[in-house]
Amino acid sequence: AGIATPRFVAVEPYEIADFANYQQSILERLEKLERHPSTSSGRTERELSAAFTTEPDEVSGRAEIEYVVKPYNEGSSLGISIVTKDNLEQALKKACYIESGKKKRVLVEEKITGMEFTCIVLTDYKTGKLFALPPTESIANTEVGFFDYEQKYMPGKGIKRTPARCSAEITERIQETCIKVMQTLEFTTMCRIDGFVTNDNEIVIIDPNTFSGMAPSSYIFNQAAEINMSPAQLIN
Repeated sequence: AGIATPRFVAVEPYEIADFANYQQSILERLEKLERHPSTSSGRTERELSAAFTTEPDEVSGRAEIEYVVKPYNEGSSLGISIVTKDNLEQALKKACYIESGKKKRVLVEEKITGMEFTCIVLTDYKTGKLFALPPTESIANTEVGFFDYEQKYMPGKGIKRTPARCSAEITERIQETCIKVMQTLEFTTMCRIDGFVTNDNEIVIIDPNTFSGMAPSSYIFNQAAEINMSPAQLIN
């Protein structure tokens, strides 16, 4: 569909439970991902190759690649870690066992950097057409490294700016991409799409959601207010 998403490797629960025996296989899959970028997402090979975030190793001075490790079907940033290969086992187990009594498949993704955004897409009940609200910029705590559960939901923990601080052209591209995501996934009525605008101004989608939080301070009400849509108009 021409929608850019992070490259990833899926790790099964049985591999995580027996990590010592499957470690080499997992690492080889990650190395293959780094060496042979796919252009199926719409990004160029150069952009894909440069997408992996690196962190200098304090001992060797070599650049250590960072990954986002997360459960494949969890929400609210639960179970997510930002790690290098040296900390992979602990992060995999955290994500796999985040829900008590269940084991989850885990995704190890390239870490995307840039401006993180959330954009609500709604359906005009009169015409049936989709339209996107002005996106919100999410600014993560630098010590945490990503927009975690506390920053999303605890008052004063996270910084959210509506509208996002980007050009009108980038805003329009975010909105167009999010509408395309909703259409591709066949979501109905509304959705909340999370993603990044990379340093190369590419739109990368990281998390499509079929619903948005409905608290007074939620993304949907803040974004609707930017186009003078009242809560009553939004709900009705």
